[in-house]
Formats: sequence, structure tokens, C-alpha cells
Amino acid sequence: AMMSNPPSQQETYNDDGPDEANTFANRHIPQFLDLSSSSTHSLQVVENGVTLTAAALCHGQYDPTIPILVTDTPQSIGMTVPPNLTIRDVAETIGNNYPVSVIDVQHQEELEGWTLGDLVEYFEDEERLVLVRQQQIGTTNRSRRKRVQRASVTPPKVLNQISLEFRHTPLAALVKSPLFVRSLDWIDAAWPDETGKPQTQYYCLTSTAGCYTDFHVDFGGTSVWYHILTGEKHFLLISPTTENLKVYEDWLCRPNQSELFLPDLYPNSDGVQKVVLHQSQTLFIPSGWIHAVYTPQDSLVIGGNFLHGLEIGKQIEVNSLEVRTKVPQKFRFPKYLALLMYTGVWYLNKLRNGDVCKRECLELPCLLDALTMWSRVASDPHMVKAMDEIKKANNVSSVETVLHDIRKELDRIERDGIVPNATFKKPKLRLKLPSEKSSTSSSFRIKLSMSSKFSTLPPGVKKRRRSREDVDGMTSKNEGDDEWKPSGGQSHSADRSKLAISFTSTTKKRPSDAKIQSIGRTVKKKTSSSRQRLMKRLR
Repeated sequence: AMMSNPPSQQETYNDDGPDEANTFANRHIPQFLDLSSSSTHSLQVVENGVTLTAAALCHGQYDPTIPILVTDTPQSIGMTVPPNLTIRDVAETIGNNYPVSVIDVQHQEELEGWTLGDLVEYFEDEERLVLVRQQQIGTTNRSRRKRVQRASVTPPKVLNQISLEFRHTPLAALVKSPLFVRSLDWIDAAWPDETGKPQTQYYCLTSTAGCYTDFHVDFGGTSVWYHILTGEKHFLLISPTTENLKVYEDWLCRPNQSELFLPDLYPNSDGVQKVVLHQSQTLFIPSGWIHAVYTPQDSLVIGGNFLHGLEIGKQIEVNSLEVRTKVPQKFRFPKYLALLMYTGVWYLNKLRNGDVCKRECLELPCLLDALTMWSRVASDPHMVKAMDEIKKANNVSSVETVLHDIRKELDRIERDGIVPNATFKKPKLRLKLPSEKSSTSSSFRIKLSMSSKFSTLPPGVKKRRRSREDVDGMTSKNEGDDEWKPSGGQSHSADRSKLAISFTSTTKKRPSDAKIQSIGRTVKKKTSSSRQRLMKRLR
């Protein structure tokens, strides 16, 4: 995520006078707490989680561009979380020696060498817990005496951990994201295999009381879901209008950014929304929303980031903003361009099957324009690899051929509606006869060919229409086994003996003499020899 740099020193700020000082880890926390929500329309509250589905978002029952607060249980939205999970449980499940990135909120610096075991010791430190309780008492009791006492207490070090991705750890077996997230997420749907997937889907956030994350937009324009296991989180949300994003971008590029409280830069604060997220509640923040987060008490949160087809334009817009503001690659969505390239091919099949919604069709041109531009100047190794795989899988020399096919499908849907493409026919599997060499092998193998025509007949064999009695003689239910021979009383018995055919069934009876005579009258010697060679190959 794109984040600002708070001041390098902890400072003291006054709210009611010089003797009533409050000490915070970030200079903007008092402004955060004093700012009341000025917008009430920019939040959807879901009391019945069963109604929040991918289909409901696709078809407009819920607006995917507006934040959603779920007050129902996590199970109601198809989510799985372990009950009563603690930071110690997380460490014991993943491993106490598992490395983590910890941020000192006061200096906004990463502390190196930390493990989950170290984080547990910090969270359970008695001295820190006592100081936290004293600060919480001072917050609830607004008397002058209490505020002065609290100002004289040295605040504990405030540490924040917000980057533990646990998709490939044992903890992943205990957690499932909301069902609507799994249904929309491009990573599971479009990435071609399990290896190399971007790891952004499952995060465990451990924040101590007093943590503050300044205003930012989640990387790559991803949408994000938060679920509070223990504790509480406060959010300030700013809608991603063109004007708001422009102010945000200017703020990012200012040299004194850390001294400026972002909402103060807007002409009016009508677009600012405050949301308090309590234990067991879930918050969905759509693509591009600018937000800051304050943690009033020790908290354990499960969350994740995902890309989807309902806000493609906004996602690409945020990625462009990251490029312009030169966000370091380590803070950006991993393998972003490769994922979008795979997604384009995935959508080609969905369009052909009519398995898209209207909103996706309206957003897809943004993806096609971006992929066309990126494919012409591709330098990212992951994207180059994705393009090579796509060209090989689709037997084309350029990915622009595939992108052109997507545009044609969009034109067809605009003309005919969202229905399967009746004119598109998948290549059919055809049986190819084994070669003459392989026919002598004891094991008979069937070769599959994508060719629309069968292989030609063997050399020397002419295709001809058999007479009815000839066919009857070949397929009669009275045919015998491979030991029968024509009657010696017939003429040309030596020639007719060459017509002996090997049958797999040993239960059929010997053909009658009339059938044998019929075959002799109909089939000439030269033709019989050709048929023998053909039937031998068929066996």
C-alpha cells in the first residue's frame, strides 16, 4: 500500500490546554479522533450476511463501489475463522521462528530481525499492558487530574504488524475468506497453476493500542476485506473521485507530507466517512478508497486484498497513480501485469460461454486498452513469461491476436446480448489409427488428433462401396472363429482360403456354405487381397 511517513520523533499535543497534554505516537491522531463523520450515505450496512453474494454485487443489489459493513456473523457470508484466536495461537500455528516485518509507529521504521515469537513476548509484556490500561483509563475519564497524570507517564513503544501473508502456512487451513471474495478474485480464477501465485489473499494483522496508519490506497487498486477477531479499528474513508484522487496524489508528492492532515486539504469534508469496526464485524473497502486507520486497543485482524472484474477501470487508474508517484516495487501488487494478462485470456472463454455480467462487459475495454499498451513495451519478466505461455497455448504469434478476439466477443455481446457464441466451435477430438509398426505391438494405443479429417487409407487400398451381400457376409452374426476354412468342394479353394478373417469373438457360429459361396462370387482375388491388408491393420 502507499503510505505516508509520519514524524521521526514522538511529540506531545494539547487538546484543552498546556496542562492537559495527550501523548500519541503520531501527530495526526488527535485530528483523526476529533473529526466526526460528515457523510452518511457512503456506507452499506448488511445485517443479513446471506444476501451479500457475488451475484448480488454483479447485478446491483449491492454497489461494489461503496464500502460495506457486515454486522452479521462471519459464517453468514461464507467465511471461516478460528474461534478465540490469539497472537500466541498464531505464533504456535505458523511457528515462533517465522520472520515478520514490524513497524515502529513512532518513527515509521521497520524493525529488522523480528519473529512471531518476539511479537508474542512484546504483546504479553506486563509493563506494556499496565501502561496501556493506564492510558485507556485516562481516555475515559476526562478530569483535569487524570489527564495530567497520564501526561507524566512514559508511553509504551507502539508496534504495528500489517504484512504477514499466511496463504502458504498452516494457519491457512483454519481460515477462509468471504465467499463473495473467493467468487470474484482473479488470482484463483485466472492464474494458470498453483505455483507462483501472487500472495495477497490472506493477511494477519497484529496491532497494539495506539497504532496509526496514515492515509493510503491499497496497492494495485485492490479491494480489501477486514475481519476483527479481537479488538477494535477506526477508519476514515475518502471516496475515490477524480478530484479526491488528484488532491491525494499532490499530497503524496509534497516534501512536507507528514506534517499535513489530508482531510484539511479538501475544500469541504463532505466525502469523509468515519467507520468504527468492532469485534466479529467485517468491512469491505472497494477499489481506490483513500483511508487511514487508528487502533484504540490491541487488535488481531484477518484480511486480504483482491482484484476483480467489477472495477477494472479504477484498479488500473490506481496502478497508474503508483507509477506516477514512483511507489517502490516492494509496496506494489506482486506480478500485477502478468495476472492481468492471464485474466484477459480467462475472460475470452467467459465471453464465449456467455458467463459474464453487464458490469464486467462495460469494464473490460479498460483492461483491453491497458493490455494492448503493456504488451507492446513489455519488460516485466513475469509478464513476458505470461505472454509466451499465452501465445503457445493459443498457437498465435502475438497476444494482440487474442486481444482482438476479446474485442470481437464484446462486439458480439453488444449486438446479440449476453449469450453463448453459437458460431464458436471447439476443436473436436478425432481417433487416429495406429501406424503399421505400432499395430504389431501387443498393446493397442489410441492416438488423439485435433485434425478435422481422418487419416488416409493405407497404400494400395481403394475406397469402394461394398455390395449388400458383401457387407452381410462381413458382419453376419453367424460368423465363426479363425479356424474355419471354405469347403474343399468349391473351386478356387486356395484363393478363397486367403479370405479367412480373424474374429475376436469365439462364441459365434461358423458361416453357412451359402454365405461362403456368396463371398466367393462377389469378391475378386485382387480386391480380396486389399481387404485382407486393411482388416489386418484394423486388428
